[in-house]
Amino acid sequence: MADNPDETLDRGGRLWSWLPTLLLVAAAGYQASLFGRLPAEVPMHFDLHGQPNGVGPKGSLWIVVVMALVFDGLLAFTGRLGDFAPQLLNLPVKLTDENRGRVLGVYRGMIRAMRLEIDAFMALMIVASARAALDLSLSVPMAAVGVFVGVLLATVVGYAVALKRAG
Repeated sequence: MADNPDETLDRGGRLWSWLPTLLLVAAAGYQASLFGRLPAEVPMHFDLHGQPNGVGPKGSLWIVVVMALVFDGLLAFTGRLGDFAPQLLNLPVKLTDENRGRVLGVYRGMIRAMRLEIDAFMALMIVASARAALDLSLSVPMAAVGVFVGVLLATVVGYAVALKRAG
């Protein structure tokens, strides 16, 4: 890993920084392509088996898209927080002049990984909800929730270890 996190970002990181957002935009585009065919009321909540158990007006599907994009923006902002306000970061190591580049590089990597994981999950839920509304797929893949939680937990633990080592 480069000592300067901006060097790492320049070598392909820019694509990775936009990929999560592009996943959400693609899912929103898919939802938009189906929107005219959706019934007036669509499933908005699903039980533990992925079966719809709550409905709402079809326009309410856009709430999930907006929430996902806002959360994505907040994560992107958080990833750059170390550039101008590192004292606001809750890191497991103390930032020093010597380790600043390494630690912030690992931190940015963690945020990029988490954004990709969260946005991929949200994109799946956006698509699955629209498909469930059309009865193309009667259920939301609830196994994805367990996989998502496991992957996100592994990311956080793995990067916490990497942050300790970088410090």
